[in-house]
Amino acid sequence: MKTIFTLVGTGAAGGVRINVVKDALKAGADILVVGRAITASKDIKRAAEEFIERINKEEIDLCGIMTTF
Repeated sequence: MKTIFTLVGTGAAGGVRINVVKDALKAGADILVVGRAITASKDIKRAAEEFIERINKEEIDLCGIMTTF
């Protein structure tokens, strides 16, 4: 069987809050799963923008930002 591609990544999920973003990225997280920190916010749009700003990477996959609420 031929391997087309291999994708291996490290993710952080559960309890991801704005104050742990930098630490999670420094620890090697490729993926951050953020739920309640955004969905329970009084200003959902601003909360999402704060996460994007904190990540502050040129290569951020904006297509990977999804909402399911």
